[in-house]
Amino acid sequence: MKRGFTLIEVLVALAACGTLIGLILPAVGRIRETANRARCSNNLKQIALAMHAHHDARGVLPNGGERYWCSRSQGWSCFYTCLPYLEQSALYAAPSDPAVAGTVVPAFVCPSRGPRVIGGRAMGDYAGNAGPSQVGSTGWGMLGNGGDGVVVRRPDGTPHRPAPVRLTDLGRGATNTLLVGEKCLNRGLLGRSQTDDDSGWVDGWDWDAVRWTWAPPTPDWWDTNPAAAHGGNAAWHGAFGGPHSGCGAAMADGSVRSWGWDTDPATWRQLGQR
Repeated sequence: MKRGFTLIEVLVALAACGTLIGLILPAVGRIRETANRARCSNNLKQIALAMHAHHDARGVLPNGGERYWCSRSQGWSCFYTCLPYLEQSALYAAPSDPAVAGTVVPAFVCPSRGPRVIGGRAMGDYAGNAGPSQVGSTGWGMLGNGGDGVVVRRPDGTPHRPAPVRLTDLGRGATNTLLVGEKCLNRGLLGRSQTDDDSGWVDGWDWDAVRWTWAPPTPDWWDTNPAAAHGGNAAWHGAFGGPHSGCGAAMADGSVRSWGWDTDPATWRQLGQR
């Protein structure tokens, strides 16, 4: 005669399964995050190598573009300029139309955030190092022209716009100079237009594509209030950061490192200065 399970046995089995799931899910989350960090580091490595290839071909590192919401490819970001060295020559050579700005480039996307196209423009999760100086600031995301940084604002003959940088200009050495890093963003409104996440990887001199080191690296913040999209925590819009346990950054020698949220502000400013 077959004997069935008692209610108590079923409840014990369900409790055991619940305990196992409770133990497994955090582990799965940690494994996923470790994989995302590895992919993010690989993206930063690819971008750094592309900047070096640009330097080899043109004698200077790519500049950071002309202005925010620039419609001309000549005034677009360092990421656009690097496209030929990321096996994206066809995209680089395409006309300066919405199709280019709206194309998701995998190397520019942090896997922990995922691809986002907002208002016809594909977003990016990395930014060139504009240094700590705010000289030349005119507001609206242009917090300084990169006068002491590595990625500088595109020269146009006006004051306070330095010439593009050569690797030999790095007085602290390439190993000790930040080249490109992850951005701090508000993940509570991720996927909708925000001040520092609305004009995409093609954007010119704006905090979508460049960041400054006058503020230390800051982890992603969270605010679902729509008013926070274009206001609130404005200081963070220009900061490096990211969704991981530290800020991933490629140094000017091509190496990739993670900087903790407790990084000394003075040290961070020095890393941003060329």
